[in-house]
Amino acid sequence: MEREDKDAKILELEKQVRDLEEYIGKKESDLMYYQGRCTKVWEEAKVADAQLGRMSQKVMRLEVEAHASKRVLKSQDDHVELLERELRMARLANTQHTALSRGVPVQDGRTKWVLNSQQDEISVTVSRVPSKLDSVVDYLIESIAETKKKLPPEGRYAA
Repeated sequence: MEREDKDAKILELEKQVRDLEEYIGKKESDLMYYQGRCTKVWEEAKVADAQLGRMSQKVMRLEVEAHASKRVLKSQDDHVELLERELRMARLANTQHTALSRGVPVQDGRTKWVLNSQQDEISVTVSRVPSKLDSVVDYLIESIAETKKKLPPEGRYAA
């Protein structure tokens, strides 16, 4: 009987060993599966990290370009503002030069104008003062045209 008990015990231990080997096999299989998944996730993480690095570099480049563009736009805005200021000053200077070089004010509210460099003087009565610098030249041209119409035919010059 002792032998049978030992054989039964051996059979039971062998069964436990097989069960443990089967359990270990399953766990090894699970471990291999999870290692494969981890490897796959690791590879995906490396690819994502590389993409993130490229995207970070691209973002930095875009930030630098945006900053440079802002500087260029500010520079262009400053340049436009400067040109507009120069244009206003040139218009003012041109208006003043035109008014001073062509017309000589007289005491009675009239202005003597020189036409076509002929040194002929025409008296013009100024009836209103324009409010804007840009309209000064237009007003003076209208006044000269009205005065030319009042001249006798022999006093007219070709325009």
